[in-house]
Amino acid sequence: MKTNKIAKLENEIEKLNQLVKDLQRQNEELLSGYYDWCDTYEIARMLGISRRTIDDHRKSGLIPCSKLGGRVYFRKMDIHNILMKNLRFKNEGS
Repeated sequence: MKTNKIAKLENEIEKLNQLVKDLQRQNEELLSGYYDWCDTYEIARMLGISRRTIDDHRKSGLIPCSKLGGRVYFRKMDIHNILMKNLRFKNEGS
């Protein structure tokens, strides 16, 4: 026969397990697409800049990429990291 305290602890553990599962699901939803690969056109469209600018950034080494069959691909994760690294706030100047 379980004591009341043990039953309460088991209940709390079950709640924590459910919370962890919910957080894992939310994390997967947030990261879905984060590791996807995009071509030059998709990246240019996402950032609102020309494909030529993307190509210039790629050639200068600013944006890492992979080539396959004559096409160039970029990871969304790399683009996100570059944007976050260069994030500026109003009070920081240019």
